[in-house]
Amino acid sequence: MITSKKVYHYINSPIPIIDPTFWQLYPVHMMLIIATDENDQDYRDSFKDELTFFRQTPYSIDVIGPGVSKKAGIRTLLSRPEFKDIPTYAFGDGNNDLPMFDVVDHTVAMGNGLQPVKDAAEFVTTANIDHGIVNGLKHFQLL
Repeated sequence: MITSKKVYHYINSPIPIIDPTFWQLYPVHMMLIIATDENDQDYRDSFKDELTFFRQTPYSIDVIGPGVSKKAGIRTLLSRPEFKDIPTYAFGDGNNDLPMFDVVDHTVAMGNGLQPVKDAAEFVTTANIDHGIVNGLKHFQLL
């Protein structure tokens, strides 16, 4: 049986406090489905035009709305004149990060990242809990 505790331990994060009224007070930009990979296609088939699914761990799937992505946010920023011709970098560890790798100049995978992210990256840094961001920035002489 998959438990919330197992999912959040896997991603090295605390279990969030559940507020049953959150969705009534704030916009929801992302959800997490706790499920094994045997359920992936069922979700995709049922909501194919309404939601996007990214398998992030063996125990969970990230769910976002259509057109909502890191890639879309980066494109919005890069469309502004003050960001024209500035080198861009993206750090990622999960499948949801792959689309943003398409729109930046330099891609960095975290050492704890999924293999497809590492394969797509220009550089693989150390794990997120082992100074991965700092080491990636140092690699590109940004620190």
